Amino acid sequence: MAKVLGGHGDGEAIEVLLSLVRDERLAIVLRLVCVEELGHLAKEVPLAQTGALAALADLSLHSEVRAALALALGQSENRTLAAPLRVCWEREQDERLKRTLLLALVCLDDLDLSVLAEAEELALQGHPDRLSSSESALWKSHLPEYLVKHSGAETLGRLLRRSRFARGQLSLSLIEAIEAAERRDLVPVLLDVLEHSSMKAALISLRGAKLWRLIQVISQLGETPEVARRLLALFQKAVIDSNLPVGYWVVDCLFEALWHVTRRAGLLVVERPRGSQRYVLLPRRGSSPADGLPNLS
Repeated sequence: MAKVLGGHGDGEAIEVLLSLVRDERLAIVLRLVCVEELGHLAKEVPLAQTGALAALADLSLHSEVRAALALALGQSENRTLAAPLRVCWEREQDERLKRTLLLALVCLDDLDLSVLAEAEELALQGHPDRLSSSESALWKSHLPEYLVKHSGAETLGRLLRRSRFARGQLSLSLIEAIEAAERRDLVPVLLDVLEHSSMKAALISLRGAKLWRLIQVISQLGETPEVARRLLALFQKAVIDSNLPVGYWVVDCLFEALWHVTRRAGLLVVERPRGSQRYVLLPRRGSSPADGLPNLS
């Protein structure tokens, strides 16, 4: 490719690439390489952007080439491309290509409500089937962040509780995105999920990893007495659950989360009466952070 484009300025290189992208005599794999080069130029050169958009709108082009063009534009980080890409998405009849265009719009953080609604619906259905490796990687890296930024608490709760999405790897990424965005308003949603989750799971399993991350995010973001009250109820239940082995990791994680949240909420956890494994929350009055916490040793 360097030999083909060598000596050409950006304008000439773009014309050469576009002609190669449209050349049906070339093998698909070579045309896709040209699309990739065009995508690099589209990050900075307006002519490459308009040329790629025109090629994308050409229905006579091979669908795989058009899909690659959509992803290249989606990764350009140029949000001005969202509007023309949305027009292509709205008009597209091929369902697979339409999904790829939706992914491109998600990558560009498009704020259009119809795009958000479609992304939410696709997420509720679970991870799309028959994705290329590049599409799958982009879906995993961009969709959770997009949903956390723009979806409401009710939708995110549905995703984490009652959908195929909840059983997949993407749900773990969604929990991590909630933490990264510091969405403290979603802590009650995370508690809802935790309260309806089985506390018995191997830490190395996907279920265990999600359970651990849920508790960690609540620990990082929780700060109100209500959050502390609900965490204490979960901790209390785990402590007296005879089906959990002694020293089980979930109990330790809940204990640590409870310690952090009660400090922020100005509360203490006190065992009443001592030795009963029954705990209550009391206001903190100048006590050191560890005072009044149950001894798990």
